[in-house]
Amino acid sequence: MQALSSVESSTHKRLRTEVWFRRILILFAMVAVLAILSQLGLLLWAQNSFAGGEAVVAAHSMMLVHDGTLYYDFNHYPYTVAPYTPLFYLLDAGLQQLGLTAYTAARLISFPALLGIVVLRPLCAR
Repeated sequence: MQALSSVESSTHKRLRTEVWFRRILILFAMVAVLAILSQLGLLLWAQNSFAGGEAVVAAHSMMLVHDGTLYYDFNHYPYTVAPYTPLFYLLDAGLQQLGLTAYTAARLISFPALLGIVVLRPLCAR
């Protein structure tokens, strides 16, 4: 009888621990979702660049919109290289033609790309 009650007690303890562990994981998941949503809000709200690289990308996309060229000779201004693929700049230029600013357009492309990487990474690890 005592053995049965000790088994029930340990099962009850394990179940209680599992419930609390699940609650903590749900809390962490909710915090992560809130952080992602706040980052998305900040990306859409901010009008200036967060890092130095953003200004270079914005300059390249604006040159593509205005001049129709993306790559320049290193003997003339601007002395930079395009850090992204031409598809990114083409999408960015298209969003700028729709009326978005250079920073917002680039962020609207980069954020879903980041989420795609996060979602597809576990599939690649298999």
